[in-house]
Amino acid sequence: MDLPGISDGFRRLRRHTEAAGDMSAAAQDVRARQYERVCENFRILRRKYDSLKEVHQALLWGDAVLAHEGLAAGLPAVDPTLVEEAHRVGDVTTAATLGSGACSSVLEGAWPDGRPCAVKRISKRDAKTLQEVRNVASELEALRALTGAPHALELQAAFASRDHLYFVVERFGEELYALLKRDACALAPAQQAGVVHGVAAGLAHMHSLDLVHRDVKPENVLLADVVPGGGFRDVRVKLCDLGLSTRVRAAPSPACATATLALGGRAAPPRGRAARAPLFQCCGSMGFFAPDMLDPAGYDGCAADAWSLGCLALELAAGARLFARVWFREYKAFFARRGDRDGEHGRFVANLAPLARALRGCGELAAEPDVARDLEDCRVLCRQSPAFAGASACLDADPAARRTPAEARDALAATHARRPSDASADSAASRGRVHPEGAPADARPSLASSLRAVLGGREASSPVAPAAPEAAAAAAAPEGPAAPPAAPAPASARRLLVVDDEPASLLATRDALRAAYGCRVDAASSALDALDALESEAYDAVLVELGLGGAGGAAVVAAAGDRADGDRPFVAALARGAGALPDAADLGADVVARAPLDAAVLRGAHFW
Repeated sequence: MDLPGISDGFRRLRRHTEAAGDMSAAAQDVRARQYERVCENFRILRRKYDSLKEVHQALLWGDAVLAHEGLAAGLPAVDPTLVEEAHRVGDVTTAATLGSGACSSVLEGAWPDGRPCAVKRISKRDAKTLQEVRNVASELEALRALTGAPHALELQAAFASRDHLYFVVERFGEELYALLKRDACALAPAQQAGVVHGVAAGLAHMHSLDLVHRDVKPENVLLADVVPGGGFRDVRVKLCDLGLSTRVRAAPSPACATATLALGGRAAPPRGRAARAPLFQCCGSMGFFAPDMLDPAGYDGCAADAWSLGCLALELAAGARLFARVWFREYKAFFARRGDRDGEHGRFVANLAPLARALRGCGELAAEPDVARDLEDCRVLCRQSPAFAGASACLDADPAARRTPAEARDALAATHARRPSDASADSAASRGRVHPEGAPADARPSLASSLRAVLGGREASSPVAPAAPEAAAAAAAPEGPAAPPAAPAPASARRLLVVDDEPASLLATRDALRAAYGCRVDAASSALDALDALESEAYDAVLVELGLGGAGGAAVVAAAGDRADGDRPFVAALARGAGALPDAADLGADVVARAPLDAAVLRGAHFW
């Protein structure tokens, strides 16, 4: 039965439905075209961004900018033939990633002869500012200057491609942070003091070369040869990650250093401390950077390193949990309510100074009950910690009054100067040395131990009387000049130690020997560092500047000569100045020469 009204209604409905479908299809087509245009615009912008990034990279790392900044000579030239593969860079085979940062990663590596190494790969594309390029150049400069130092990693190679820089360093131990995370009780108290001593010695050596680290923390401290439950010397320590290191310059003039505070000047440094130009880049890690880094007038980089050393000692003493609840909490709370940047340096010091004094036992601090319990627990642990005892004065809020890393190193060395009863803690087995008579080398006190005690300001209870170093050197002098070895090893296989407290002379001597013979040359900038090196390593030759402070040069000469005939190194005494050279036999040395040493002197002395 035909129903015209209903049929017309269905037809209209069908037409509307079809029209709606057409409109929907058209809308979808429009959206698809719009989406395609958006994608194409994104691709165009991405190509432009990549192009601009390449231009930016070429500009930042170009010869013109590097030459203008004085960085061209220090950075390796681009090698267009350098092999860069998934598991290979140049001659180095790479494996797992050991760590990564904003624009770099560290890879486990190995040389073709099987020697392990670590490869730091720096992406030039990720360096966005000129300051980051300067930081990379400063890191390489520091690695080169510190290679051979007892508490620094050895730089083995540096090369560059168009997009990357590669620094190849020795592979050494594991991070202090990883060790303590795996086992919070991995280090005995005496070993904790040994760790702080090693870090302090590394920082002191850096400062003697006018370098500062600026990022001392457990992640940047490497440990090796950790003896479970061992003593002060049963751990080897090296600093790593010099990415924020920089060179500090001398202050322009005493007049600038003593400008009036009313005019924004800075007070003159205490007597005995070099005047250094201030740094202005606030950097480092939360819980470890010094509050003076927030000072708009600049800060002393060496004093900032000292503060970080004190923070490291605090974490070792208190443990990670209490360190976070008492110390790190104060940093975090301050920056959570940071507010106005004006005057933040003073506010930060006002927050931290009372806490630091309370932890050092120099005052009380009112705190909420839960914080007070943690604070008291922390103070008890700090009082019992030999590590914190040596470095607690590094947490002085006044940078000028802060204990320096060198002073912390010497204080810890003096406190733990070896006595005959300590032989078990530093057994010959831990260093693999045996006395010629068959007894362990540490079973009797050595001349080096006694000299270390004297230099550290503390007498050692030893059968060897703490006589003047010159007398000790004369007693240790050989009856005649040492005969050359019958079958000497190749020069490149030798290991030398250079001891000098003058940075320019130390580096000149070290570089001359490396260039002449291609051998490994370690460097020590103090008599105490040299004595440590002599007891932990076997050297073929020791070159000592006689003018070290406190007759330390003669002490090191005597310690180097205090070896059995088969283990005694060739000893060269170096002297600065134009005066007459002392007689080698009177000093107990094999040769006396001017510093910096001409490498030909060793050939003339028939060392090679």
